[in-house]
Amino acid sequence: MEILADKINSVRDGADDALPSMGTMAKAREKPLRAAFVAETKQTASHMI
Repeated sequence: MEILADKINSVRDGADDALPSMGTMAKAREKPLRAAFVAETKQTASHMI
């Protein structure tokens, strides 16, 4: 897993950068989007492993 650590961190960073790039939004809209990004990040990392 250490071999993939940089790649997994890159995927997480991309998810963290995605929401701010979408602009200002209400917390009610941001919360489910953030949850979706977290879920997608976890799924991508598990596929990599």
